[in-house]
Amino acid sequence: MTNLPHDYYVTLLKILLKKSPCADKFRLVEVLEREAMRIAASCPAISQAKSSLVTRIVMRGAK
Repeated sequence: MTNLPHDYYVTLLKILLKKSPCADKFRLVEVLEREAMRIAASCPAISQAKSSLVTRIVMRGAK
């Protein structure tokens, strides 16, 4: 993945999480968090915001 615009990133997450079974959502979150850390390694605030976003989306989707 490259450094995607924020809106594209959020839309992609929503689509993937909607189509993923519950067990796969947690695996998907791990991959996305790692990718967010890699993309924003030079800016901890961006990395933390993306990780937080992923966690919030998954926790809502897992209910």
